[in-house]
Amino acid sequence: MENKIKVNDLVWAKMIGFPPWPSLVVEPEPVVPEKPSSKDVAVKYYWIYFFGSHNYAWVEEHHLKPYAEFKEKFASLYKTVPFKEAVAEIEAIVLEIENDPDYQVPLEPFKKKEKISTKRKESYVNSSSKRLKPSYIETDESSTETESSTTPVFLSQFDSDHELLMTKDITTSDLKFGVLGIGIIGSGVVKNLVRSGHRVNMWNRTSSKCIDLQAELRSNGVRYVKSYLSPREVMERSDIVFNCVSDHNVSKKIIQNYFGINNSSDDILNEKGFVEMTGIDPETSKDIRDMIEKKADGTWKRSYRGANWK
Repeated sequence: MENKIKVNDLVWAKMIGFPPWPSLVVEPEPVVPEKPSSKDVAVKYYWIYFFGSHNYAWVEEHHLKPYAEFKEKFASLYKTVPFKEAVAEIEAIVLEIENDPDYQVPLEPFKKKEKISTKRKESYVNSSSKRLKPSYIETDESSTETESSTTPVFLSQFDSDHELLMTKDITTSDLKFGVLGIGIIGSGVVKNLVRSGHRVNMWNRTSSKCIDLQAELRSNGVRYVKSYLSPREVMERSDIVFNCVSDHNVSKKIIQNYFGINNSSDDILNEKGFVEMTGIDPETSKDIRDMIEKKADGTWKRSYRGANWK
């Protein structure tokens, strides 16, 4: 059977957590990452250039659709500025090709992501929090982000299970998520959220864990994850916060000390969601529930989800 997709085709490419995106099938250069492997020999991957974000990634043929044929169906799916800009860019190229069939589409060159060396990682771990570089620990919401959270990012080397997520129809939420505690559970939550296109704020008692995770994600093109120096800063900048600290006493202290539980004029918890993922005994869970219900006459209690609380 003859392949429908070929190099130089304008297509809609579906990536994790994003709508089908205006793209171009291009010839892979020698420096690009290896093509994903598949047990099914019939599965084909193409090297794709995304308009708007100007990123590259390997995309399975199943997730590619001819641009013109599916334009009416896909062009109105997403209303964000980055998506509209990508559509405008590909439409301009369509006009150029109509006027000149030999028109060469100008492409941003692929830049291979540099991996963080072990030596560099150790230097972060051994340094004190006072010496952390602002590019990794960002405490100002106005800090520059070089990638929009609503554009596809380079994910071909992100994680081996991203191919499974690509088969899911995931809709990216406009909510901002926070994660407290970047251990095994917390780091997994962060990766799953950013992999599906969400904006994430994070905190950890040992700031070097945030630094290493942020460096890892940024080395794979992710720009919409930030680290902060306190749980309160994460709560201020997030709509829903996942608490993944390893100790139930720490979890209780975080709520007591950072979220204005005893200050009736502190409205940081208004319109917020809090998901308790720490292993908590029934007594501690009840204590947390009581604190939350007392806060602001119980206005936050519906947003709490925790272990052993029915």
